[in-house]
Formats: sequence, structure tokens, C-alpha cells
Amino acid sequence: MIGLLRFGLLILASLAAGRVVRTLFSGSGPFTRPSTPDDLKGVGSWKPMGYLAACQIEDFGLTVGGMKEELQARGVKTYWADSPSWIHPNNIWSGGPGGALFACDIGMLQGLLDENRAVVEGSGWPTEPEAFMRRVATDDVREASNPKLYRVIGLAFADPRFSS
Repeated sequence: MIGLLRFGLLILASLAAGRVVRTLFSGSGPFTRPSTPDDLKGVGSWKPMGYLAACQIEDFGLTVGGMKEELQARGVKTYWADSPSWIHPNNIWSGGPGGALFACDIGMLQGLLDENRAVVEGSGWPTEPEAFMRRVATDDVREASNPKLYRVIGLAFADPRFSS
């Protein structure tokens, strides 16, 4: 019974998150808007996963350590990736020093991965949330080569281009 209730709450949260995301992102996707601290702070409340570059975190007057502690205090898992090679060439930290802080809400991300298990497993990707987050942080997935997995990753980041 509790499991069914949690599942129902997850569905309601997902529906509400979709409305919030569409309100916050009026462009064609988050890559067309400036980054904000909510790219990480929203993890667990309206998005399953997020990331910010170290230099972006610092530009907001925050520290990577402080952001990591804040997320972990809410039960959000974090992962540090040194300068992921897949970041878009026009990203301000591409090729530069530093890295990015990735975060995921285990429950929200697990729900998404369970809903898309066939796509994720069919692509040879892990269906465990932390392993999926680490894989996203280190592997390059292009929409042209794997549109279904690309969509799942977009949904994990609450990219409105992929709203359900």
C-alpha cells in the first residue's frame, strides 16, 4: 500500500514538475537559456537530475563544496566530473580547467528509469540512478545516434523539449 502511495505521489510530482518546467523554460530547451543555481537546487523538487560547471557555481557567488553539502543534506546524490568532454563547444567551460557537479534524486530518477527501462537497457546503460548519472557525466549521447536514450536523458534534466 505504501509503495502504491509513493508511486502515486511520484506521478503527481512528475505532472506538477512538467508544468513548472514549462513555466520556467520558455525557450526550446535549457541549453538556450542562461544557467542558474536552480539547475542543481531544483533536483529532487522538480527535476530528477542536474549539473552545473564549477565556474558557473562560483559565478553565482557559491562554492562547489557548499552546493554539494546543501544537496546531500536533502538526500540528493552528487558526482563530480572533471571537464566532461561531451559539453557543447559553446559552453563557457568547455576545454577549460575545472569540472562539473552533477546531482540526482534517487527516487525521481529511478521512477524515470523504470518507465524507460527498455530504452535504457537496450542502449546498454545502467538502470541504477547513481550509475546512470555517472554515465551521463562521462559519455556523449547525440540525438541523431540514439534519439530514444537522448530523450530519457533530457527528461532526467527536465528539459521541456522532451515533456511527456
